[in-house]
Amino acid sequence: MGIFDIFKGKEAKLVVTGIPYKINTFFVPVRLRAYKKDSVDIHIKIKNLQEEALLTSAIIEVPKSLGVDETGISKMKENRIGFLGPGEEKEIIFSIWSNVSTEPGEYNCSISVYCHYRTYSYVQNSVKVRDILRVVE
Repeated sequence: MGIFDIFKGKEAKLVVTGIPYKINTFFVPVRLRAYKKDSVDIHIKIKNLQEEALLTSAIIEVPKSLGVDETGISKMKENRIGFLGPGEEKEIIFSIWSNVSTEPGEYNCSISVYCHYRTYSYVQNSVKVRDILRVVE
């Protein structure tokens, strides 16, 4: 044991094995209206499947003709959730907006949930899912 071993303290687990999260999504209302300024909320339920608390954040990305703000300029939004305990489940909500140039069809929305260590700057593991949003006339 060296002199610097005294100052180390407890070392945290640096590797999360397996899938860290279970993700369920649904839209309220179910679809968007085309060619109008309209919004839906995507509800994302995130459950920690690990045996330790995980520092968690979620990012949603939408296609070019949609937006995550009312103006439609931003295509990506992050929510820093904080620590999720073992087996804990949390629901977060993002709004997705259409505009006057949004055509009818199906649009892929990408949801990424990240597991961090130390701070939000260090990514340990992630889960990415896609959900389809319908736009109708």
